[in-house]
Amino acid sequence: MTLYVSASRNCLLGAAYKVLGHAAHAVVVCALLSGSAWANSATTSGQRQAYRLQLYQVLVAEIAAREGDATSGYTFMIEAAKSNGDPALFERAVEIAVATGSGALAWEASSLWTDGQPNSLEAQRAMLRVALALGREQSIVTSLQNILKLSPAESRLQLIRATPATLLRLPANTTVDPVRVVRSALAPFLADSATTAAVYAAIGFVQLNAKLNAQALDSAQLAQQSSSGTTEGARLALALLDQGTGAAEPLLLAHLNANPTSVRIRFGYARALLNNNRTVEALSQAELVAKDDPNFAPALLLLGRLLLDQSVLVRAQHIALGVLNMGTAGVTAENERVTAQALFLLADVAQARQEWQAASNWLDQASSPEDMPTVVYKRAVLLGKQGFEKQGFALLDTLAQDTPQEVRLKMATKVQWLREFKQYEQAYQQLLRMGEQFPNDPDLMYEQAMLAEQLGNHDDMERLLRLVIQIKPDFDHAYNALGYSLADRGERLPEAIALIQQALALTPNDPYMTDSLGWAYFRNGQLQLAEEFLRKAYAAKADAEIAAHLGDVLWHRGKQDEAKHVWRAAASRHMNNKTLNATMQRFGVEP
Repeated sequence: MTLYVSASRNCLLGAAYKVLGHAAHAVVVCALLSGSAWANSATTSGQRQAYRLQLYQVLVAEIAAREGDATSGYTFMIEAAKSNGDPALFERAVEIAVATGSGALAWEASSLWTDGQPNSLEAQRAMLRVALALGREQSIVTSLQNILKLSPAESRLQLIRATPATLLRLPANTTVDPVRVVRSALAPFLADSATTAAVYAAIGFVQLNAKLNAQALDSAQLAQQSSSGTTEGARLALALLDQGTGAAEPLLLAHLNANPTSVRIRFGYARALLNNNRTVEALSQAELVAKDDPNFAPALLLLGRLLLDQSVLVRAQHIALGVLNMGTAGVTAENERVTAQALFLLADVAQARQEWQAASNWLDQASSPEDMPTVVYKRAVLLGKQGFEKQGFALLDTLAQDTPQEVRLKMATKVQWLREFKQYEQAYQQLLRMGEQFPNDPDLMYEQAMLAEQLGNHDDMERLLRLVIQIKPDFDHAYNALGYSLADRGERLPEAIALIQQALALTPNDPYMTDSLGWAYFRNGQLQLAEEFLRKAYAAKADAEIAAHLGDVLWHRGKQDEAKHVWRAAASRHMNNKTLNATMQRFGVEP
């Protein structure tokens, strides 16, 4: 960097910057050039002497900081800032104080700045950063309020929305209560109808971050009641739904009923439904989003994925091609992600049709380094599907493993591939090796338990799942898996039902867990309850195995025609599902 100083400026500044070179902060020198314009026209020796003293202080401060003596650097810089009053010098003083590791000095610098310039947004922001780091609760509240009051009205809403993320910067061991802080800081803005809903939502997000879901739900309701036309309450309801608070769903639906063209909220709802395996409902919501905004690429890709899941291949391909041909304004990370997802969808459609070369051609076009792990995995699957399993698995060895994260991803990708091709023993051994590198990981232990079940090692499966529950008591899938396994074998049925009920308490309305409970009731001879829960599961997700279970129960309840209809409809979409095919064969029903 080179800074050219006008000859009419004090030549000492140019000399100072030349001495310091790249170690100097250009912003500080610029501050002395512009913020102290009086020095350039100084007519008295006293004025010139004061300016030279400030220059000397800045020079010594920067040299000391560069040489590792941050404390001395801070002392000289804060003196220059107090004399000159320029915000850039105060900001640099705060930076140097932080570098010393002294909270007291950082607090002194930010306090001097805000005391001298109380209406400075920069000063208030610096004070907030220091107060957060030091856990000074009242100062956090005061700084947040000052920032909001000093900011333009048009930016206030976004600042309120950003408050929960700001409070996440509190130290992990802080004694500050973030909920109390956000309530106090935003209280003055509750009376303004333009910000009321945003305040309630911000309070709710802080409560959600503190795992106070019931309180967050109350805040979402207040946000919704204060302004049903905004998205504030709905955004919070979506976040609650994503965290398993099913009671937030009616609030979300109320918003969508009142605002049917709320595209982003409806899209979020569709994703939440998909994350909860409620694919039929997710498909319905995605269709509405695509209708209201046919150019919203993420929603179109979600719809395409859901259609692929339902084996509606022609339309899924049409949607992916449409997204690919939309064109994007400039190369951005978001545009690259959309393009990659469209290419992956096209490759998956081609694979479903066994059009191997077409699938490979689509993958060829995904060129971003971030997409390479996905591309390699999909190519390995393509090879395996064509009968070249050895070559496909070997291709996974080309994945990077330079960091622990890459090592884990590579090993997990191999497990995923081995499971895809039903090489369960090899997958189990791979997971054992992962467990040695990443011990006491509940996710790995859960996957290992699922493979133990497929290998018929029921004792190992139960041991692992109980260990998972011990380590992570809210691991819903572990309760469900153990309960379903017991029920499917007809063992300890009351315990099986209780385990699955616990899973559903953690994740209400999950169709797979609802299916498990229905199947457990069936195995326990409670046919009416079994039918009720299996119908609910199948309505949420038209899965082949849920169809097999529902048909089985219907048959035993004397509803053979309906059972055949359910099976045949599922078979038309999932013709190679072993559970479904075995069930139909057992009852002598042709596809």
